[in-house]
Amino acid sequence: MSKIILPAAAAPMGPGGALGPGATQSAVEVRNYFPETWLFELQMTGPDGTYTGEDNIPHTITEWDGSAVCINSQDGIGLSNMTSIKGFQAFFISYTLPISVIRGEEFVVVVSVFNYVDAALPISVNLKDPQGFEVTSDLSDNEICIQPSTSESLKMKLKATTVGSINITVEAGTASSSAVCGDSPVYDGTARDAITQSLEVEVNPCI
Repeated sequence: MSKIILPAAAAPMGPGGALGPGATQSAVEVRNYFPETWLFELQMTGPDGTYTGEDNIPHTITEWDGSAVCINSQDGIGLSNMTSIKGFQAFFISYTLPISVIRGEEFVVVVSVFNYVDAALPISVNLKDPQGFEVTSDLSDNEICIQPSTSESLKMKLKATTVGSINITVEAGTASSSAVCGDSPVYDGTARDAITQSLEVEVNPCI
């Protein structure tokens, strides 16, 4: 048996695979763990034939299927039944950066927010600890409403100011007010997400 640790940004599962009512998270964990395979390893069992361990579930909405193969010098080979676990949270953010930009160049980051619960989500989107770039667009209107099982996007215009590799962290959380969603029934818990990507800033060759 293995004990699986969900990331801080994930929340408890409720009936039917949805988040339980009132589920909360106390802090944002920046998602940065995206392996293509998971828990492919050798372990020794105890005298009772079981193994207990801890691991972090990858930071994607993915259902992982797996089984165990056991070898014993007396009993031979044993194969467990297939089991599965699904990484899940109320919403996920996603954005794509250019491969590289030139220092002083402005570029647009389109942040998409995907709602995975059965109620509207009022979301506030922000840039965390901007370093190496300036925000040139107005982020005062950074709240959006995402209806159930849909996605919405928000554009941010940035300007690179430092040569080298810079990190851009986008974080989002349920807004303090549900006004942006109007009369739509809204999710009654709190949820957060954050993700960091690197961008290469080059020197302008014409200078």
